Amino acid sequence: MSLATLAQQAVDRLAARRLSAAGPAAPGAPPAVPTRDDALSSLAKYIPTEMVTLYLFGLSVYGTDADRTGKYALTLYEWLIAFTPVCFWLIFAAKFRAAAPGNAWPGLADVPWFRLIAATAAFVVWAPAVPKSGFIANAALAMGIAFFALVVSTFLSLLERLFEPRP
Repeated sequence: MSLATLAQQAVDRLAARRLSAAGPAAPGAPPAVPTRDDALSSLAKYIPTEMVTLYLFGLSVYGTDADRTGKYALTLYEWLIAFTPVCFWLIFAAKFRAAAPGNAWPGLADVPWFRLIAATAAFVVWAPAVPKSGFIANAALAMGIAFFALVVSTFLSLLERLFEPRP
């Protein structure tokens, strides 16, 4: 799922929580945040598609030489790990300011920390799972890392219920 969608869902949840704290829903109030709870959406929920797209673009631009690609992939991977939470926060802050009265900035309590950390963790495990990423030459190890990425994605969706407040 994209970081923009994760950020928008977080803003919608904040708005729904504030409305429910204010009392019964008024006419014309925004509807509850729609969510999908099927298996496929739970696996893909926290994978930051913007970061994975940048990563794949960087790999394809650099070429297919395994030695060069492996070194370049590691540097690109490290930069994108650092950029994922920054990108998420920028998207969230822009959406929060657009929805907040008076264009207020989000406070620390408003930031969806779990989503920020989960999106970063998902990128950390999914980028090496990309075929021909230059990280892993052994096919069996590559399959193991891809399986590990599926397990981490599943657990992130399960942990969401513990850390994300419901509206």
